[in-house]
Amino acid sequence: MDPADNFRRHGQTGLGATLDDMASMRVYIQRQEDYAVVRDVCQARLGEVPVGYTVADGCRPELLVELEGIVFCDRG
Repeated sequence: MDPADNFRRHGQTGLGATLDDMASMRVYIQRQEDYAVVRDVCQARLGEVPVGYTVADGCRPELLVELEGIVFCDRG
């Protein structure tokens, strides 16, 4: 999904931010056995962005992976 579409879906403008503006990311993984796959996907998509991984129950039990990111962008 395009990040701009995701922002709109949740009633947010997104201020023009993209994954290229990502400064850091936290990743919460419900199941230990998913860690390696999730890490590989994040590394492939986010490159050099610092990512912290935690294997723990997230705030919503129906989600196997939750992402929390910080971006810096120009509001233009």
